[in-house]
Amino acid sequence: MDITKKLISFICSNSYGDYQPEIVESTKKNVMNILGVILGGSSEVASKKIAGMVKEWDGKPESIIIAYDGKVPAHEAALVNGTMA
Repeated sequence: MDITKKLISFICSNSYGDYQPEIVESTKKNVMNILGVILGGSSEVASKKIAGMVKEWDGKPESIIIAYDGKVPAHEAALVNGTMA
């Protein structure tokens, strides 16, 4: 089994209560941190350009581009959100 499958198996076999409170708090802080970075990056020229380009492409509306309206295919949202981060 490769590392990705092991990680997924581990995550799926645990419930929220199985994790130590310090781990939960650290994860929450990290998620909030990355969301803040993405929001800050959303106003950059490169972010605006790539978001505009992706929104012009057709595709299944699956996922949001954080700080922008509408949905785009998941892999395209990941591209833009990752760029903003």
